[in-house]
Amino acid sequence: MSSQSTLENATNRPSSVIFAGMVLLFLVLIGRVVETYEARGLFDFIGEDYAIYASTARVVRAQGWGRFYDLEAIGRETQSFTAHYGALAGPLRPGPSPYPVVFLVPFLILDHLGDVGGFLGWTALSLGLLAIMARGFGSSRWGVAGYLAPVVYFPAAYNLIVGQLAIVMAFGLYRAIKDLRSGRELAAGMWLGMLLIKPQFALVPLMVLLGLGRLRILAGFMVVSVAMAGSTLFLVGSRGVSQCLAILRSFSGFRETPAVVDPWDMINIRGILLGLPERLVGEGVGALLTGSLSLAVLSSLFWIWRTGWDVEDPRFERKLFATMLVAMLTAYHNHVHGASMLIPVALASLERDPERDRFTALATAGVLIPTAVVAATGVVKLGAWSLVALMAWSLAANRSLGSHARNPAPAINPTHAESRRNQREDNTQN
Repeated sequence: MSSQSTLENATNRPSSVIFAGMVLLFLVLIGRVVETYEARGLFDFIGEDYAIYASTARVVRAQGWGRFYDLEAIGRETQSFTAHYGALAGPLRPGPSPYPVVFLVPFLILDHLGDVGGFLGWTALSLGLLAIMARGFGSSRWGVAGYLAPVVYFPAAYNLIVGQLAIVMAFGLYRAIKDLRSGRELAAGMWLGMLLIKPQFALVPLMVLLGLGRLRILAGFMVVSVAMAGSTLFLVGSRGVSQCLAILRSFSGFRETPAVVDPWDMINIRGILLGLPERLVGEGVGALLTGSLSLAVLSSLFWIWRTGWDVEDPRFERKLFATMLVAMLTAYHNHVHGASMLIPVALASLERDPERDRFTALATAGVLIPTAVVAATGVVKLGAWSLVALMAWSLAANRSLGSHARNPAPAINPTHAESRRNQREDNTQN
């Protein structure tokens, strides 16, 4: 390694205070998980969502794909996971898996490892994807901190604890950004299609692509869309589609939803409004305000992309980051783990943005503050509120950062843009 690279790596590593804070928070998080396990066991909170997915896999194996959205059948299978409950576990809260059928593939495989083994396998897979994303966007230059930060980041930690899907969806974003940098727009669109596992997160990126006329990316996205929709319809049939629509309707209320939805902990405009007294924000008023405020936030896409689409622009990834912030705040159904999808766009910005010193401050606050709040209080709702505040702050800060840096930092790899251009030329020739 050259002396310049060594110096660059050293200056980009977090301070010893920040690193010590990460380690401390990581240890406290582990302690919280152990404390919860001792009191509530497994699959009451730890692994709760994994249990639903594994139960859906068991329903499909035993009764066929036509029962994929059958709430009663899934509930009966989920009952077996209560054998792992602790003394202070709450009542069973079975839920549906209102996603395209393709999401079930890893759970059909992992469930052969048993209840605990399957959950551990899913956790290991998610950790592996976090490590790939960190290494792929140069976090290795930060040493151990580069791999620790995504795990300490509260949404990702929460995803790992409950066994959710957001880290897998984040990996789709990671691969899409990699392919965009290399000029492979069709492939990027296909990877972006992984957001369709939970379609509410695909709406904002889709609006941007349509507005900017990125046809090749849209073509890749549509290929995956048709494949997911077609396979789902073919396997579950008209009855399954009706069951899925019924589930989505039950989820669509503002306050009046099934217990498993738990909208009060959401990190979106709906979650903010639910924090207000019901006498001020009732069912109808809440839905109307959510829609109106969401439109106001969506309007920020115009200034985010006012300079157009240019992958060579070192601030391109910052635009993607701001776009995903808009998606987080306006998605009608978005719990804490959903913000795991900010990881690849944040890492990509930290790697290349000329104002990354200022962006690093935002990222550091995003990693440490919500986790510290939950570590200190044990209350997820407080962590969710702090995360919403930080996302709103980050969106505003992205607007205030100038389109032209006064003293832009040198690129981490000065030949990065040139190598990408050469690679695109090679791809075109091939």
